[in-house]
Amino acid sequence: MAVTAVATSALACGTPGPARHDSGAAQGNATPRPAEPPAVRSARSPGDRAHWRATLEWPADCEDAFQASNAGAGDEGIAVSELEPRLALVEVLCAAGAYQPSHVYVLFDERGAVPVKTVLRFSVYHSEDGRSLGASTETELWGESVVSPQTRELSVLMLSRQLADCGIWSRYRIGTDPTLIAAAARLPCPAAPGSPAASTGGAPRGWRPIRLRR
Repeated sequence: MAVTAVATSALACGTPGPARHDSGAAQGNATPRPAEPPAVRSARSPGDRAHWRATLEWPADCEDAFQASNAGAGDEGIAVSELEPRLALVEVLCAAGAYQPSHVYVLFDERGAVPVKTVLRFSVYHSEDGRSLGASTETELWGESVVSPQTRELSVLMLSRQLADCGIWSRYRIGTDPTLIAAAARLPCPAAPGSPAASTGGAPRGWRPIRLRR
């Protein structure tokens, strides 16, 4: 997704829509085992992001957004959640955004003789007009995220405006082909500002469940 897809007005209502382009990053590609496999929870030194990029090869659109938005000021933008020994979900920061970031996610499997990386694709609900729902498949997710390694779940709270009182919440079961298992929304955005939603992993209180498309 382009950085410009995020509204900058606090009163504007609408969640980021589908990406205007897709890098077409291959999924499930085998890559030679690095000399020093990444085994850290987060990247902190200047060389870490470049090392991870060479290993995981996430989409160029994400890296361009990271560099253009100066998202990495003081942070290399990599977070690693171990799902089981030698299997990790790597969260890669793309754009800083006006009021919420975007990320791509890579499943990194070192359990076999050759490590395998999979850039994950997600079924995403969005609302460009702040009223109706659309659906698409994306590699880049906008919003605040919570990873639950024990249950292998990822929750994303995608806000429609800076007031954080409306938008779409989604929960996925993590695998090479993530499954959307729950979603809720508060749309349209209220005329009077409401209580801000918090990114705790669960659906915000009072948001209406979305009937998932099967």
